[in-house]
Amino acid sequence: MERGDPAYDEATFIGNELYADRRPAYVVMAHSVADVAAAMQWAKAHDVPFSVKSGGHSYAGYCLNRGGVMVDLSPMQEVVVDTESMTVRVGGGARWLHVYEELAAVNRNFMVMGGICPTVGVGGATLGGGINLFSRSFGLTIDTLVAMTIMTASGDVVDLSASDELDDDLRELWWAVRGGGGGNFGIVLSMTLRIFEMGPIAIGSLSWDDLGTFEEALAVVNSGLPREVAVDAVWVKPDADAPTTGSMTVSGLGSVAQCQTALGEIFSPRLAPSRSTLSPQVFVEWDEADKVWDPFTHGTFFYHVGFIFGPGRITPDLLTAVRELMDGAPSKSVFHWNHVGAACTEIPADATAYRWRDGEYVATAKIYWHDETDTATCMDWAQRVKDRLTPYAIDGRASYINYIENPFEGWQEAYYGANYERLRDVKSMIDPEGFFTFPLSIEPREVAR
Repeated sequence: MERGDPAYDEATFIGNELYADRRPAYVVMAHSVADVAAAMQWAKAHDVPFSVKSGGHSYAGYCLNRGGVMVDLSPMQEVVVDTESMTVRVGGGARWLHVYEELAAVNRNFMVMGGICPTVGVGGATLGGGINLFSRSFGLTIDTLVAMTIMTASGDVVDLSASDELDDDLRELWWAVRGGGGGNFGIVLSMTLRIFEMGPIAIGSLSWDDLGTFEEALAVVNSGLPREVAVDAVWVKPDADAPTTGSMTVSGLGSVAQCQTALGEIFSPRLAPSRSTLSPQVFVEWDEADKVWDPFTHGTFFYHVGFIFGPGRITPDLLTAVRELMDGAPSKSVFHWNHVGAACTEIPADATAYRWRDGEYVATAKIYWHDETDTATCMDWAQRVKDRLTPYAIDGRASYINYIENPFEGWQEAYYGANYERLRDVKSMIDPEGFFTFPLSIEPREVAR
C-alpha cells in the first residue's frame, strides 16, 4: 500500500505526532516469510530505506522511514501454546496482549515474562531485554527466551537458541539479539518463550494524598525487598497547573497478606497509603484493565528520557530532584520506574547483550503535549530531566534501550556499556553493509555513516 490508502495511514500511525513527517513511500503488510523477503529484496534493488514495525507502537518513530519501504508484521501474530514443553511460540507481529489472552485460554495461571503494556509488540520489546512485574522473581524476557527465528540482511532465515549445534557466528548472534535492541540484526519472524504457571499473585495500586508520605514509603523500597515483591513507583502531573501525585504498583507472589507483610512499614499507621487496590489477580485481566492511556490516540506529541539506577540509589537527593522536575513540568508528565534486580542480577553482565544487570530501577520520564507550538518547551524540559538525573544512573550514564531516545552523545555506552564493541563485531559479521540502519543503530566496523 502507499500514501492515500486509508490502511497506509493506520499502519504508519504510531501514537506520536512528533515523528509524523517520517513517511515511507510504501507499506507492506507481511502475512508470510515470503512477503518479508520480497519486500526486503525490493528495497535493496531500488536502494531505498527499509524499516520494520513489529506490530506494536514505536514512540521514537524508528519503525518509520522517509521515502522507503516499511514492513508491518502485525498480520503475523500467531500464538501457539505448548503445554508439554511449557513454551509458547509467538509470531513476529504479535502484541503482548495476544500472548496473554492465548495463555489464559489454556490456563488462567499461565504467563510469560512479557511487557507490562498490552499493546507493545513482542519482537521489539524482547530484543531490548523485556521487563515484567515479576522479573525480580523470574528474570527479563530475554532470560526466558528459548528460541528465535530471524531473517538476516542477506535474506537467510536462521534459527537461534542455546543449542550446542549452532556455529560460532550464530552463537554470537544469539548473544546479540538478547538485549541488543530492535532494528539491528534482522527481522524477528517468531520467538519461543518459557511459560510459568503462577500460583496466587497479588497486584494493585497504592496511592497517597500527601506526596511527602509517598516519598517516605519509597525509602522502605530502597532499603530492599524480597525478590517475590516488586514496587513500580510513578509520579504523575496531569497538566502544567496540576499538582504532582505519587503512587506505587505493587506485585507479589502469594497472597495479599504475604505481600503486605513483605512491604513491612509501608502498611504501618505512619506510612499507610490513602488508597489501596492490592488484591488477588489474574495477570492478563490486570494488564488490560491497567491500560489507562490509549497509545494510539491522534493529536498527541510524546517524548521520554531514560535511566537505570542501582540498588540503594533512590536517595532523598534523587527524590527531591524528581519532585522539583515534575513540579516544573510544562505539560502532562510522568516519571516512573520498573523494579527489577534480584533474578535479573544473577546472569553475568556479558552473558547477553543486556549490560546493566546490576540495575534495580529502570526509569523513564515522559512528557505529552497536544499543540505543536509547545514542542520546544516540552523538549527542553525533557533535556533538563536528563541532565539532572543521569549522574544518579549506573556509571553516570546507564539507560534502557527500550526507552530509546533521539540521538545523543554517548548513547552507545548509555545503552550497551562495555558490550557495545562486541555488538559491533556481530553487526559486522551479520550485516556488514549496514542494511538495517536508523539513527541509533549499531554500526558495523566496515561502514562509516
